[in-house]
Amino acid sequence: MTSDQRVLAIIQKITVDDVKEGSKAFVKNERRGYIYPDAINKVQSNFGRPDKISEGIADLLRGWHNSFYRFGSFNEVEILASVGRCHTELCGLRAKNIRDVKLDTDFEAQIGPIFRSFLDATAGKNRRSAARTVTGTSKSLSLLAPALFPMCDRAISQAYGCWWADDSDFGFIEYTKFMKYMKALVEQLVGEYARTHRIGDLNRAETLLVGEVKAYSGDRYQYNKSLLKTIDEYNYAKYTEGWC
Repeated sequence: MTSDQRVLAIIQKITVDDVKEGSKAFVKNERRGYIYPDAINKVQSNFGRPDKISEGIADLLRGWHNSFYRFGSFNEVEILASVGRCHTELCGLRAKNIRDVKLDTDFEAQIGPIFRSFLDATAGKNRRSAARTVTGTSKSLSLLAPALFPMCDRAISQAYGCWWADDSDFGFIEYTKFMKYMKALVEQLVGEYARTHRIGDLNRAETLLVGEVKAYSGDRYQYNKSLLKTIDEYNYAKYTEGWC
């Protein structure tokens, strides 16, 4: 069995109930849960204003990736420049859903420059060196296209067989592999929910699924939550914190 087959076998065992319990554990135990809703509301309500978008990204990185930046912070001016440089492409990607995107070489060619731009912009810098962060990049991209770009950290990525050193050039290759696994998981969960509830429209099934998970978990923040965000909560609760 190949490594890809092993990961897909793991994914096939994850159910809607698993995600509901993981999201519930996240909401119960994670005290920083408010940061993402505040950040995504700032970003999504201010598209067309790179200054506000970069503020939202900076808010999330300070709150959710502060341990990485303890040896040197990111430069918000560089994040602003990256948002401005990629703004047209980001507008086209903003509303895309990972279920509907073919993750092929053409797509990778499209998002590669965006990923690398934010990989450089979110790097932690001090007087001696600069350290790039795939985790920080994934969090930034999630705010910009929440139904398309999944978030990850080192523990989560490794649980799905995706390994990288933050400063290496393999981050993009491994992140796109992680995207393919999360696409498979999204398709599986939406399909399960649609079959169970006899819903023919998969978009409607996904919307109802997210609403059900959100209500079950006790998440009371007012924001447009994506299925990828609920999956990240499951992944974080299971693989990063061991809460479920």
